[in-house]
Amino acid sequence: VQLDNETLHPVLAVAPNPLRLVIFSSCDSESQASVAVHHALAAIGMSESIEDEAARLFAGQLYNALGFGRPLGLAVAQAKLIVEMNLDEPSGQPLVLTAEGVDPETLLIVDPNGSGLVGRD
Repeated sequence: VQLDNETLHPVLAVAPNPLRLVIFSSCDSESQASVAVHHALAAIGMSESIEDEAARLFAGQLYNALGFGRPLGLAVAQAKLIVEMNLDEPSGQPLVLTAEGVDPETLLIVDPNGSGLVGRD
């Protein structure tokens, strides 16, 4: 199923509010991230096409860093670096978009003390 931007709004509107992070690792997904950030604290989208291997490397490192309690900004920087180191070139150009007043350099998705997602009981 192809999910266009008009359909994305109602899909995200019925998700737990607010979502902390929405990730689009598909080619040219910047516009989807722009829609998602209206329903989430942060969203990541690609500003250009991304190779499959780059998307896999990016996602793996991103989730690893977030899982260890790294702030979103640092996790994205680490994931970009892994792609560049392994493929000798950037791919996808991930963009981090945030809701007003949210700083990706301090936004935690997972509690670094190991108690699970931040903001969840």
